[in-house]
Amino acid sequence: AAVVAAARTRHALVRSLSSLSSLSSLSSLLSHSSLDAARRSFSARTASGDAPPTSFLREMINSLLPENRNGTSTLPGIIRGPSPRKSDVATADTADLAVVADSGASSNDAEFFSNILRTNPLFRKVNSNIQDMHEKWETSDSPLVHRIQDAIDDSFLVQETEAQLASKLIQQRHPGFDMVAFLRGLKEDVPIVIRAYLSGDEGIIGEYCSPEMVERLTGIIKHQKEQGLVPDPTLLDTSEVELVDLKMLDDNPVVVAQFTCQQINCTRDTHGNVVEGGEEDVQRIYYYWALQMEEQPYVGEDDRVHPPRWRLREMLIRGMHNLL
Repeated sequence: AAVVAAARTRHALVRSLSSLSSLSSLSSLLSHSSLDAARRSFSARTASGDAPPTSFLREMINSLLPENRNGTSTLPGIIRGPSPRKSDVATADTADLAVVADSGASSNDAEFFSNILRTNPLFRKVNSNIQDMHEKWETSDSPLVHRIQDAIDDSFLVQETEAQLASKLIQQRHPGFDMVAFLRGLKEDVPIVIRAYLSGDEGIIGEYCSPEMVERLTGIIKHQKEQGLVPDPTLLDTSEVELVDLKMLDDNPVVVAQFTCQQINCTRDTHGNVVEGGEEDVQRIYYYWALQMEEQPYVGEDDRVHPPRWRLREMLIRGMHNLL
């Protein structure tokens, strides 16, 4: 008898589901205890033949759902919505029947489910705990928490963002910019600038350097001339130029690069006498260069508009050692 009653219950449920939409979504909103009680009542009434399966199931669902002021169900598109087309009904490999909900009521469904979550005690408790944890994290006086927050800010909000912004601005001002070609061209400029600095050629320095760098280098050159010192401008070799970092300075992108030069460390006076180093004193000098991109393009001698120039903004000697 129990097997026959269960079979009748299953058959009635399948027939009832064919006229309803999204019942699987509905069952997920109801508590297990409510569903168990509803199933027991449904089985008893179906087995006794007291009520038609479909009408009773509608009555059962309406009794479990929240009601509006008119006493009707507030769940749109489940009972009162249009029936799904045959092509919208998909049957799984199991014996379960899946019904696709009416797409026209999707926005109303979302609003209804949102209201259910907001009034659910478990959801409200979890949400409250998350807010409390966030407030404790933001207002914590723990030195460890402060160090972690500083590390996150330094690693992700400052350095990474600065490099990304510099790269973005470079591409905006010079579409198709190629960093490899840029570094290759920079290697050709290195000997020109280094020799101009050692020989005191202020014209070349003014062409390749920013105003700040021109002022600094010309000041050093002026001081050397006043002291009667003449550095040896011989440059034996220049290494490949390597990219170190991308920075922002005065709202303009900056490329930081490094390279080495083999130079003669020899300084003479105005009479040609060696006063520092020697003609055989070959040293490898390690340089850092920071090159800043100008904001506006320029018109070249060919009357064509070219991308903004790059100017030497900073030059730093980070070390040296004797080769001979």
